[in-house]
Amino acid sequence: MPFVLFRVARSRNPLLRVVFGLFAVAIFGAILLFGLFAAIALALIGAVYWLIRQMSQQRQTPIGPGSTGPRASVPAGVLEGEFVVVREEGSRQQR
Repeated sequence: MPFVLFRVARSRNPLLRVVFGLFAVAIFGAILLFGLFAAIALALIGAVYWLIRQMSQQRQTPIGPGSTGPRASVPAGVLEGEFVVVREEGSRQQR
């Protein structure tokens, strides 16, 4: 006999089996509906948050052909950027 921690005694009455089966299907459907509404709510909150961020960023950026950005003060011929020095172990520079 296999070891069973918790055994549910099933009813032999076919009407009770149908009622409990319908009850289980109703509980499962309620859980699915709750998950669906939770996902829709999260998607709407994310869309509103994204829209607010997009609108606030558009107000901060100048738009138009004559607009001057933060790079207008850089003199001509100057290349701005970042760099990283990469050295390989096998190649050593001799001075």
